[in-house]
Amino acid sequence: MVSDPSMEIRKMEPPPVDTSGGCVRFQYMRTTLTVSLPEDLTRALSRMVKRKGVSRSQVVQDALRRQIALERFRDLRDRLAPKAGMSGFHTDEDVFKAVS
Repeated sequence: MVSDPSMEIRKMEPPPVDTSGGCVRFQYMRTTLTVSLPEDLTRALSRMVKRKGVSRSQVVQDALRRQIALERFRDLRDRLAPKAGMSGFHTDEDVFKAVS
């Protein structure tokens, strides 16, 4: 028997499972975020939600994921641009020509 409580093994409950959309997603933690939107964005969001048949939360999460991916790409490109320039890649077209 272990006398140190920090070494105790505890049974963990399985995480909730989301099977919507034809895939299985495990949801461990969620955070609620309140966002203030101008009227034009609120109307556009409402139209999109109705048209796509998804929740406002899903639309905003997808938009945030795309924005984060775009920012990561831009950061990576900014870090690699000097090295690429030294190798003769000065524009996106230079890269496309090399990989095409």
